[in-house]
Amino acid sequence: MAIEYRGITDESFADWRGAVRRGFNQHVHPDDIERARRDRVEMDRIFGAFDGKQLVGTGGADSHMLTLPGGSQLPVGGIAYITTVSTHRRRGVMTGMMERLLNEAREREEAVAILWAEQSAIYGRFGFGMSTLTETWRIDPRHGAFSGPLSGDG
Repeated sequence: MAIEYRGITDESFADWRGAVRRGFNQHVHPDDIERARRDRVEMDRIFGAFDGKQLVGTGGADSHMLTLPGGSQLPVGGIAYITTVSTHRRRGVMTGMMERLLNEAREREEAVAILWAEQSAIYGRFGFGMSTLTETWRIDPRHGAFSGPLSGDG
């Protein structure tokens, strides 16, 4: 199996975004695809892992600024969108994606790569470790609302 890692084009974006959503067991909705393309994804930072014509893995990064003690900021690459289809797991697909992402972060002179992982244990071999166990959010109720009507059954 020769896996080829290549960038995603406008024409292949919907397939790529659908693969990302399915990889996280999430519903694929056309509005999400367009919203991600417009508001979130940096097209020059996403790619797919292909086995022939089949998209078997997805990966990418988001550009972020990390605030350091004292208030200075540092550009960092936020590893994201990592999925591998079940038929191609344990074959080095994710390793190839991570190597590409870390090399690209280095080329962009990003001091570190960061990620928020659902399965954090699998990223230790790439130098990642746990940075926090909890987070706290405080939302001023004057600036928050429920996204839809509430039911009285729970």
